[in-house]
Amino acid sequence: MRKLFSSATTKLISAILLAALCLAVCINTLPVWLAKKMMVTSAETLLSAEACNVSAILTTASGENGGTDLMNVSVAPANRILLIDSTGQILLDTNTEYNRTGSYMLTKAFMTALDGEAAFFSDLTSEAFHYSIMLPANIPVENRQSAVLCITQSDTNGAAKIAELRTKVLYLTIFMLAAFLLLGVWIFLRLHRSTKTLLFGMSEIRKGNFKYRIDVNADQEFAQIGRGLNELCETFAATDERRRRFVSDASHELKTPLATVKLLSDSIIQTPNMDREEIVEFLTDISNEIDRLTRISSGMLSLAKLDDTSRAVQKEALDLAAVAETVCRMLAPLAKASGCQIRHELTPKIFFAANYDSIYQIFYNLIENSIKYGSKGKEVRVFLFERDHSAHFIVDDDGDGIPPEDLKRIFDRFYRVDKARARATGGTGLGLSIVASSVKACGGTVEAQNRQGGGARFIVRFPLPNISDNTNEPESDKGGENA
Repeated sequence: MRKLFSSATTKLISAILLAALCLAVCINTLPVWLAKKMMVTSAETLLSAEACNVSAILTTASGENGGTDLMNVSVAPANRILLIDSTGQILLDTNTEYNRTGSYMLTKAFMTALDGEAAFFSDLTSEAFHYSIMLPANIPVENRQSAVLCITQSDTNGAAKIAELRTKVLYLTIFMLAAFLLLGVWIFLRLHRSTKTLLFGMSEIRKGNFKYRIDVNADQEFAQIGRGLNELCETFAATDERRRRFVSDASHELKTPLATVKLLSDSIIQTPNMDREEIVEFLTDISNEIDRLTRISSGMLSLAKLDDTSRAVQKEALDLAAVAETVCRMLAPLAKASGCQIRHELTPKIFFAANYDSIYQIFYNLIENSIKYGSKGKEVRVFLFERDHSAHFIVDDDGDGIPPEDLKRIFDRFYRVDKARARATGGTGLGLSIVASSVKACGGTVEAQNRQGGGARFIVRFPLPNISDNTNEPESDKGGENA
């Protein structure tokens, strides 16, 4: 029971029913009270006017028995007139059926009228409404003097109307409560169904079933929550798929050099009379495979650090041109050994707040990638300029370009367009993934394109503060066209 009433849905329905009950009470009491109030006010006005009229007529009557003219005064048939002396004895009563002449009427209203003030009171019963008004009046009645004039009225028609009103209001209340009850049941079932669907979906997510999708054909709020959970499932599913693929790719990438090392070392152990030159050759191959393992583990460690969003990164204002120039100088020997040349056009004093190692790694990996996969005897072009409040870093090469079907996956981890060439150049398939993760961590974007004249182009954009309107761009007729 406690669990039931702790539900938000139950609380909402209880609040609706409580509001309906309060409304029913108001409907049953307020109209009837207003109707009674109007009847009493109307009766008081009419009786006051009639009492004043009767008092004026009898007070001006001639003779010592002027009160006897009371029988000749024209009043409403339902009205009853009494004359009462100062002791409270009724001197004259116009009612013939229940005549109270000679009896006493010592009421609070009589005492008020005896003090010189008019007094009105009403008695409302289920059969009739009884109204009375008393006011001081000195009228002679059979050698005696009355002190108070009293007029009473019984209204059976008004009581019948009030009873009819109560019946109608009761029917209306029953209908309203039934409608509210049905509405409450409908809302409860709808909310319960939507809540149950959401809870079941959350349970499936908790179990790791990220392929489950919640039905969003519900009220707007629940539909928004359902869509949010579905998007969360898609994100989890994509993350889980990337994790699985990363583990699979990492296992595959690590398995190959480990198998090679195992094979070469077993060959040395199992061949007792192996020549020294052959041993040196085997050991050199083992060393190369160990270097490859080192590069893979370093790349995986770099990606793990980039994926750790809670890790604090120290930022500083970097001159991007100075960083790019340093990278070009460091890679010049590699470019020379590969038979190509690095040419750069760098706009100075473009400052960007970021971690130095991250920016250096981005520039280094992109330029190194273009050197390795560019054509011999050609050049690698590096551009840096500012446009639309963003720093643009572009690397062009004259290689074979990137197949269109590989452009979307070029930044995936362990993904290589030409696996044979990648192994020959010592590639691990992690360089561009590190670039993409680093650029994203810096708040920028990176994309790969194929140049119209052949070769690949990598474009990195870093958002800059809106403090200048520099639009310096390279004027090269090769690398900067339509950049």
